[in-house]
Amino acid sequence: MITVYILCLIYLVAAYAWLILFDVRRSRYQSASFMIVILATLGYIAMIRSTVLSEALLALKITYIAGCFLPVTFLFVIAEACAVNVPKWLEALALAFQGFIFIVVCGIGYNDLFYKGAELVTDARGNSYLVKDYGPLHALY
Repeated sequence: MITVYILCLIYLVAAYAWLILFDVRRSRYQSASFMIVILATLGYIAMIRSTVLSEALLALKITYIAGCFLPVTFLFVIAEACAVNVPKWLEALALAFQGFIFIVVCGIGYNDLFYKGAELVTDARGNSYLVKDYGPLHALY
Protein backbone atom coordinates (compact mmCIF):
# COMPACT_ATOMS: atom_id res chain seq x y z
CA MET A 1 0.00 0.00 0.00
CA ILE A 2 2.78 2.43 0.87
CA THR A 3 4.34 1.83 -2.57
CA VAL A 4 1.19 3.13 -4.25
CA TYR A 5 1.29 6.26 -2.10
CA ILE A 6 4.95 6.88 -2.84
CA LEU A 7 4.46 6.39 -6.59
CA CYS A 8 1.47 8.73 -6.60
CA LEU A 9 3.45 11.34 -4.68
CA ILE A 10 6.34 11.08 -7.15
CA TYR A 11 3.89 11.43 -10.03
CA LEU A 12 2.27 14.43 -8.35
CA VAL A 13 5.58 16.20 -7.87
CA ALA A 14 6.73 15.40 -11.42
CA ALA A 15 3.45 16.52 -12.98
CA TYR A 16 3.42 19.74 -10.98
CA ALA A 17 7.05 20.45 -11.92
CA TRP A 18 6.10 19.89 -15.58
CA LEU A 19 3.23 22.33 -15.19
CA ILE A 20 5.43 24.99 -13.57
CA LEU A 21 8.25 24.61 -16.11
CA PHE A 22 6.30 24.38 -19.36
CA ASP A 23 2.89 26.00 -18.86
CA VAL A 24 2.86 29.57 -20.14
CA ARG A 25 -0.50 30.51 -18.62
CA ARG A 26 0.62 30.24 -14.99
CA SER A 27 -2.91 30.54 -13.60
CA ARG A 28 -3.06 29.86 -9.89
CA TYR A 29 -6.50 28.27 -10.19
CA GLN A 30 -5.40 26.01 -13.04
CA SER A 31 -2.47 24.87 -10.91
CA ALA A 32 -4.73 24.35 -7.91
CA SER A 33 -7.23 22.35 -9.99
CA PHE A 34 -4.45 20.18 -11.33
CA MET A 35 -3.13 19.46 -7.82
CA ILE A 36 -6.60 18.77 -6.46
CA VAL A 37 -7.36 16.22 -9.20
CA ILE A 38 -4.11 14.37 -8.57
CA LEU A 39 -4.64 14.41 -4.80
CA ALA A 40 -8.22 13.19 -5.13
CA THR A 41 -7.08 10.36 -7.38
CA LEU A 42 -4.65 9.34 -4.66
CA GLY A 43 -7.55 9.36 -2.21
CA TYR A 44 -9.68 7.14 -4.44
CA ILE A 45 -6.82 4.68 -4.81
CA ALA A 46 -6.36 4.63 -1.05
CA MET A 47 -10.09 4.09 -0.57
CA ILE A 48 -10.21 1.10 -2.86
CA ARG A 49 -7.17 -0.52 -1.26
CA SER A 50 -8.05 0.25 2.37
CA THR A 51 -8.51 -2.66 4.73
CA VAL A 52 -9.86 -1.00 7.87
CA LEU A 53 -12.50 1.67 8.42
CA SER A 54 -10.05 4.30 9.70
CA GLU A 55 -7.98 4.06 6.49
CA ALA A 56 -11.11 4.31 4.38
CA LEU A 57 -12.34 7.39 6.28
CA LEU A 58 -8.98 9.11 5.85
CA ALA A 59 -9.05 8.30 2.12
CA LEU A 60 -12.60 9.67 1.96
CA LYS A 61 -11.45 12.93 3.51
CA ILE A 62 -8.71 13.18 0.88
CA THR A 63 -11.24 12.67 -1.91
CA TYR A 64 -13.48 15.34 -0.43
CA ILE A 65 -10.71 17.88 -1.06
CA ALA A 66 -11.68 17.54 -4.71
CA GLY A 67 -15.37 17.38 -3.93
CA CYS A 68 -15.25 20.60 -1.96
CA PHE A 69 -12.74 22.73 -3.83
CA LEU A 70 -12.66 21.50 -7.44
CA PRO A 71 -16.01 22.99 -8.57
CA VAL A 72 -15.01 26.41 -7.21
CA THR A 73 -11.54 26.33 -8.77
CA PHE A 74 -13.04 25.22 -12.10
CA LEU A 75 -15.46 28.14 -11.90
CA PHE A 76 -12.55 30.53 -11.41
CA VAL A 77 -10.56 28.92 -14.25
CA ILE A 78 -13.52 29.40 -16.58
CA ALA A 79 -13.90 33.00 -15.40
CA GLU A 80 -10.21 33.62 -16.14
CA ALA A 81 -10.51 32.01 -19.58
CA CYS A 82 -13.55 34.16 -20.40
CA ALA A 83 -11.85 37.29 -19.04
CA VAL A 84 -14.55 37.77 -16.42
CA ASN A 85 -13.28 39.58 -13.35
CA VAL A 86 -14.55 37.84 -10.23
CA PRO A 87 -14.44 40.22 -7.26
CA LYS A 88 -11.93 39.25 -4.55
CA TRP A 89 -14.64 39.26 -1.88
CA LEU A 90 -16.67 36.75 -3.89
CA GLU A 91 -13.62 34.51 -4.32
CA ALA A 92 -12.94 34.70 -0.59
CA LEU A 93 -16.57 33.99 0.28
CA ALA A 94 -16.77 30.96 -2.05
CA LEU A 95 -13.49 29.53 -0.78
CA ALA A 96 -14.48 30.17 2.85
CA PHE A 97 -17.80 28.36 2.36
CA GLN A 98 -16.08 25.40 0.73
CA GLY A 99 -13.45 25.48 3.48
CA PHE A 100 -16.22 25.30 6.10
CA ILE A 101 -17.70 22.27 4.38
CA PHE A 102 -14.27 20.65 4.26
CA ILE A 103 -13.77 21.27 8.00
CA VAL A 104 -17.09 19.54 8.63
CA VAL A 105 -15.90 16.68 6.39
CA CYS A 106 -12.72 16.37 8.45
CA GLY A 107 -14.96 15.56 11.42
CA ILE A 108 -16.14 12.32 9.81
CA GLY A 109 -15.55 9.57 12.31
CA TYR A 110 -15.52 12.02 15.23
CA ASN A 111 -19.05 13.45 15.04
CA ASP A 112 -22.36 12.78 13.29
CA LEU A 113 -22.67 16.08 11.38
CA PHE A 114 -21.67 14.86 7.91
CA TYR A 115 -22.08 11.10 8.20
CA LYS A 116 -24.00 9.46 11.01
CA GLY A 117 -22.23 6.21 10.32
CA ALA A 118 -20.05 4.42 7.81
CA GLU A 119 -19.24 0.79 7.19
CA LEU A 120 -16.37 -0.58 5.12
CA VAL A 121 -17.36 -3.29 2.65
CA THR A 122 -14.90 -5.31 0.58
CA ASP A 123 -16.08 -7.01 -2.60
CA ALA A 124 -14.94 -10.36 -4.04
CA ARG A 125 -12.07 -8.72 -5.97
CA GLY A 126 -10.64 -7.14 -2.82
CA ASN A 127 -11.82 -3.61 -3.57
CA SER A 128 -13.26 -1.65 -0.66
CA TYR A 129 -16.00 0.93 -0.52
CA LEU A 130 -17.99 2.69 2.17
CA VAL A 131 -21.67 2.32 2.90
CA LYS A 132 -22.64 5.66 4.45
CA ASP A 133 -25.54 7.04 6.46
CA TYR A 134 -25.79 10.77 5.78
CA GLY A 135 -25.92 13.36 8.55
CA PRO A 136 -27.66 16.75 8.65
CA LEU A 137 -24.82 18.85 7.17
CA HIS A 138 -24.34 16.59 4.15
CA ALA A 139 -27.05 18.60 2.38
CA LEU A 140 -24.67 21.62 2.31
CA TYR A 141 -22.20 19.62 0.28
